[in-house]
Amino acid sequence: MSKSKKTEFMKANLFLSRLKATVESLPSDEEKQAVQARITALADFLKNLQVAVDSMPTIESVDHVHEALEWLQRLFAKAEANPALAGLAPASRAPGARKHKVALTEWDMTNARRDIDALKALPAEGIRAKLLDEDGYSLTRVRAIAAALGIRATEKLSRESLAHQVTTKIANYRGYEALSGKGESE
Repeated sequence: MSKSKKTEFMKANLFLSRLKATVESLPSDEEKQAVQARITALADFLKNLQVAVDSMPTIESVDHVHEALEWLQRLFAKAEANPALAGLAPASRAPGARKHKVALTEWDMTNARRDIDALKALPAEGIRAKLLDEDGYSLTRVRAIAAALGIRATEKLSRESLAHQVTTKIANYRGYEALSGKGESE
């Protein structure tokens, strides 16, 4: 009988130790609140996602748009076929119809090369300031300088962007000269 009492006692002890470990592993109030806050945030996210999906149009809900598009395409086809209505149809732009770039003259390029020589003597910020000065340097003049340096400039490129590119090109050129000068003297 002593063996069975000892076994019962061991089982009770084991149960109590496991119960104690379970109680000690319970979260604190702060941890419980943090978990609840995360679950609430996740639930809110899922609700917002559900609202977004509910408000998303479906293929069936936009059938009328497809019909309107087909109707417009038929109308434009008729308008293009009829010479009297052809002027009313929106004209498609020819693929090569771009704004023509203003050609720089040889005089512009000669002056640009002189300007580059003068700008090389200035610090980078001085170059940028000179190029940004609209009274001192016209946009055409800045474009000519860029072209002389081999920078491809489009019509839409701003003065600031051109000034930055020209300044960078001249500063890089100076750096290369300094490096090659060091290589020769060593």
